[in-house]
Amino acid sequence: MNEINEYADEMIRTYGVNVYKAVHESKLRGDVLIFFMKNPFHMTISQVSRSMRVDYSNIKRVIKGGGGHYAKDRALIFLGLLNYEESNGEETYSINFQGFNAAVILEKERESKSSDQSNQPVKNTAFKERNAGSNRNK
Repeated sequence: MNEINEYADEMIRTYGVNVYKAVHESKLRGDVLIFFMKNPFHMTISQVSRSMRVDYSNIKRVIKGGGGHYAKDRALIFLGLLNYEESNGEETYSINFQGFNAAVILEKERESKSSDQSNQPVKNTAFKERNAGSNRNK
């Protein structure tokens, strides 16, 4: 659990609280950032949407902002984690150096969390529920 705090501290120290909050309050925002880290070339929102199998409008909101939970001030472009380029009327996005490094930290933190959870004993609630019902019948 201590490793997670180290990753959080590193991200906040390097990129600020706004970036940390943005990629942690929305799992999809973090997923998109990691997706770009693993696919570091220019892509349209449609290409990202198809590749990730996520609705176009959700990807667009994560990248560009769009109100509510996906406000512009938390969009990956606004935070400076993705680059934007327009060519022949087509908007494309790619990860930049800051975004790449933030994605690496985020991925390490997620891996650390999942390994911490896998070390926890699994609760067998189905067994408890089944036995609770059988105890009532006695």
